[in-house]
Amino acid sequence: MKRGALLIIFCLLATAVTAFPTLDFDNKQPADWQCSNYRSAEKTFDAKFSTTKVGLVCGEDAFIKLYECLDTNCNNRINVGEAYKVNYILPQFVDYTLKTNYHYQCYVCKNPADNVPPEISGPTIIRVEEGETVELNANCTDPENDVVSGIRYNGWMNSQTKTTTYTDEGNHKVTLICEDEFQGRTEKVVQVIVKNNNRAPQILTINQR
Repeated sequence: MKRGALLIIFCLLATAVTAFPTLDFDNKQPADWQCSNYRSAEKTFDAKFSTTKVGLVCGEDAFIKLYECLDTNCNNRINVGEAYKVNYILPQFVDYTLKTNYHYQCYVCKNPADNVPPEISGPTIIRVEEGETVELNANCTDPENDVVSGIRYNGWMNSQTKTTTYTDEGNHKVTLICEDEFQGRTEKVVQVIVKNNNRAPQILTINQR
């Protein structure tokens, strides 16, 4: 193979190899660190220097994930590093690719006082007749898109549906409970009114001896 062809192949291989930023300075994980399951803030930036600190928009302490953007909107990205910000001291990465967009996310423990609990949708009063099926048609969603548990049912019903009998006439209460991953809890009481439904008479046969 000619020397010129070898040089072209070498240049192509060198171009194909992507260099990612590497961690130059990091704070050790605090001994009393509790969790890093809540994304508190994030930022996208253009690398103007090969050495850059990250985490300015994070709080006092945070676990930071650094990504390299693969498109202009940074909807597609790849994780290239992780570090800790402790007592406002920022971690530092080196070997950024200049004029390339990067994105970092801050993860902390979520303050329960800042958490918005989930919401339970569905009717609050349901009317049926004896023999009919009660359908609560309830859904639990979270306004912050936190992970929510399935709805639990207490009281007269223990599931989403119940087929009534001819002895269920009256007013009944069902409590619906839903929680998010940060212990946010919502309860909703549904009133089920079962109306009497007169049954047709039955003919009983009497054995005669």
